[in-house]
Amino acid sequence: MPLATAETTYLEICCPSCAQHTPKTVAWLVVKDNMTCKGCSAFIDLRTAENRILIKEFAELCSRMDATFGRF
Repeated sequence: MPLATAETTYLEICCPSCAQHTPKTVAWLVVKDNMTCKGCSAFIDLRTAENRILIKEFAELCSRMDATFGRF
């Protein structure tokens, strides 16, 4: 079964405590509210305005890519 673009596209979320970047798929980020930093184990809120905009914009882009090019 072909994967949706959101399942293969990664965003790097920056930890506000240690600045470590952790890659997660767009599909994973869309359904989560928070995550733990792999560098310092700090709580990362994915519901902040900045994170929500980033995740929403990339999810919409992935959806448009699937509609235009199909799934890979």
